[in-house]
Amino acid sequence: MFRITCTARFVGNPDITPFSSNVRLVGYWLKTEESRAILPTMKRNRFSLGFALLFGFALVLQAAAGQNQARIAGTESSGPLDPAALQLKAESALDRIKRNDVGQGIVDATYYIEMAAHVEPGQAVPVLEAYFARSHELDLRSEIASVLVSLGDKDPQYWDLILRQAQSALSEDAPDPFGIGEAVRPTSPCTSETFLNWAKNRNLTPEEACNEATLGIPEKLNPLADTGDRRAIPVLQEGLKARNSMIQMIAASGLVLTADRDAITLVIDAIQRAPQDQAQRLADCLIESDDPRAESVVHHYMPYVNFPEAHQFRAQLTQWRRPILISK
Repeated sequence: MFRITCTARFVGNPDITPFSSNVRLVGYWLKTEESRAILPTMKRNRFSLGFALLFGFALVLQAAAGQNQARIAGTESSGPLDPAALQLKAESALDRIKRNDVGQGIVDATYYIEMAAHVEPGQAVPVLEAYFARSHELDLRSEIASVLVSLGDKDPQYWDLILRQAQSALSEDAPDPFGIGEAVRPTSPCTSETFLNWAKNRNLTPEEACNEATLGIPEKLNPLADTGDRRAIPVLQEGLKARNSMIQMIAASGLVLTADRDAITLVIDAIQRAPQDQAQRLADCLIESDDPRAESVVHHYMPYVNFPEAHQFRAQLTQWRRPILISK
């Protein structure tokens, strides 16, 4: 599974749909109901779809997106949902969680958890707390805990779980699988001397280490980054300093989500220090920000961005994103 952490790059023909890219590939966000229906599910994705494209997974993801939309969303409409329709979907998702009818695997379950967050918290929180209590898979518990924190649940066990996960990810000090920041960039992912030494020191095969550095370790930071909780800022600040570019991007996305001015400053500072290609990826995250400094930074590092398209995408994404009800 992969995860969107920053928004797409918008260039050229707005009718081209398939995927966004946060690497070097120019991307286009899906503009159909299919895309919007799977946004909460794709939010479970571990990192930018640009990395998926880099590895050649785009067609697989596109097929999976269509299957998930047909099976989960159950709609053929091509327009954005109105608030009443979104509320109906959210209430249906919450009811399915109550009945333990959450599809097949964690991707489907995540869709219902994220959708259920749109129900009034007085109804959603008790159901999600009960779901957490009867769940055993760590990834699933972390997703539920993340949503509960976003909804303002004061029980410390939820915050403590996702905080521990994030701290664990940073303590691994995983190198960048793409060699970003190294004097000599490898010709293929997970082959630099630095990376292979890290794998050897952990008794991992190169393949195992590559999976950990691209998926297993960065994914541990996601639940904390997704909360929008300003308590996460110190940890996400450390994430910006990580060697691993995926961790950096998740941290940047999480900092932007807090809507905190000082957090945005941290992201801008990291962009200005980063190598050019990584600076562009981090700048991509600022498209999500309302900070008046953000657009000028994005324009500087990504002059080809079509801002009207980017803002349209942002509005569509916001419709599906979980509410963040933490006191700012």
